[in-house]
Amino acid sequence: MSTETVLGPQVARHQGTFRVVSYLQYIGAFLLVLGVLGVTGLGQNIDPNHSGTPLEGLGALALGALAYAPFVYWWRQEVVVYEQGFVWRRLTGTRTVQRTEIRSVRPIKVSHFLLGQYEEVEVTLRDGRRLSMVRVQEAGRLSRLLAANSPIPAER
Repeated sequence: MSTETVLGPQVARHQGTFRVVSYLQYIGAFLLVLGVLGVTGLGQNIDPNHSGTPLEGLGALALGALAYAPFVYWWRQEVVVYEQGFVWRRLTGTRTVQRTEIRSVRPIKVSHFLLGQYEEVEVTLRDGRRLSMVRVQEAGRLSRLLAANSPIPAER
């Protein structure tokens, strides 16, 4: 049975976003550049007295990739809103929620030292679980669509 059969026609689609700039992204980019310079040996051209090893370069690459991991995770998500619910796709799996399962929806603006400023949509389900959709495009519109008590009118 298709999602449209169960949840009705699609109303809106909200992709994850990568555009928020934060300190953690700067640190990650710096580590990635250091890692490339260390692994390729190009760092020796910049500072011949430095005795860095390719292993240090690999370590910097790994830390840089780790710094970017949460941003890639948020970027690779999608929330598709239907008249009778929504589908939230992430790297870790897909979650389908019918409108009758939603207890409340709350938009949250977050300002974090390392992660920057972003919007979050927190959906509380009737069973008490909370779904936190972080860094989705048009988070305010998404929260209004999900919070509507009546079936969502499809945009034409």
